Amino acid sequence: MKCPCCGYNFILPKNKSLDCIQMISKYKKDTQSVIKKAMRGIHDNVPSDKDVDKYYYFLFGIKEIDSKHIRWAVNVFLKKGYHLQGKGFQYLRSMIQNRNENHNKQKENERKSYGKTPRKRIVS
Repeated sequence: MKCPCCGYNFILPKNKSLDCIQMISKYKKDTQSVIKKAMRGIHDNVPSDKDVDKYYYFLFGIKEIDSKHIRWAVNVFLKKGYHLQGKGFQYLRSMIQNRNENHNKQKENERKSYGKTPRKRIVS
């Protein structure tokens, strides 16, 4: 039986802590450090998300997403202190997935609201 949200197969038995290490080792060092920083913040401040299973499901849910979206969402998550408000791995996973789906439209809307820098003019 597969989860409709993330595609995880519940029937196969797994060593989830080993799988977490393998999944996180596929990222670059800077992305690994950002994810680990978020994991430490969530583990320290959200007692219900201290389980290895929740961390595994989080990593499984973001494994197909580009590293730049992961870094952006985790930095926003930590800067705004969502882990201090009791928001855990599911909230962070949703932030990352939404950033992955909506980043083109977000960039377009930022350009509309802030504008762009003027072209360089050659003064003679």
